Order: sequence, then C-alpha cells, then structure tokens
Amino acid sequence: MKYFITVNNKRYEVIAEEVSGKLELTIDGKRMDVEIEEVTQEHAKTAEPNQYSSKQAIAPQSPVSHSPQTSAVSSGQIQSPMAGVVLKVKIKANDIVKRGDVLFILEAMKMENEIRANKDGRIIEVKATEGGRVNQGDILCAIG
Repeated sequence: MKYFITVNNKRYEVIAEEVSGKLELTIDGKRMDVEIEEVTQEHAKTAEPNQYSSKQAIAPQSPVSHSPQTSAVSSGQIQSPMAGVVLKVKIKANDIVKRGDVLFILEAMKMENEIRANKDGRIIEVKATEGGRVNQGDILCAIG
C-alpha cells in the first residue's frame, strides 16, 4: 500500500508491505523493518502525554484492501511495490533463496530499489524480465 505522509511540513512517500507478519516500510526509497503495537484504550490511559498522537497525517492513495496483498504474501508471490523498470533480475527458476535475499533491482523515480525475498524457499517462476516495465502490484516471481 502506498501512502504520502507529512512530518514537520515535509512530505514523504511511504510504501508498506506485510512480510511474514512484520511490516516493511520503504520511505523515500529507504527500506525499514517496523514492528507495530496496537494501542488499546487501557494502554492509552496509562501512556505518557504526547506518547501517542491522535492526529494522523496518513492518507491512502487508494482504498485500503488487505486481501490481495495478504494472499500474495502467504502464497509466496513477490509483488512490485511500485511502478518502474526492472534493471536486474538476480534469480532464475529453481534457485534457492532465503528471506531478505535481493531478487530484483527496480528503478522508480530515478532511484534503484532492491526487491527482497519475503520468505525462504525455491523460485517457482520468474515473471519479470530485465528492462521490462512493471506496475505496482504486478507479480514479479513466486517462491514455493
């Protein structure tokens, strides 16, 4: 899911992906692993002032729907997090990969982005080709 957030009057592009129960964020091209803790009403009462903000500056670019993304992650499909050009395909069918291995280099907005494996496994199919254009959500490969 792609978001635009504003912090201290500076706008950031944020791409969020659920990978193996964790949230991976790409903020202006820099990838980060994030853990989120839900704030319950009881927890919010005991929190220090200003620890949690009630104002959210996150607006989804498109309607929120977790079903396709969740099913793709659980089935081992690697989706393109953004539109761009595939500069490098670093895998082929039947390769063994580990979670975090770089599978593709994707150029978007003149920045190179590493697309990484979301789990350990064997490459079942590679759909993306070097020099090919992809859209956000396109299946790049499948890991079994």
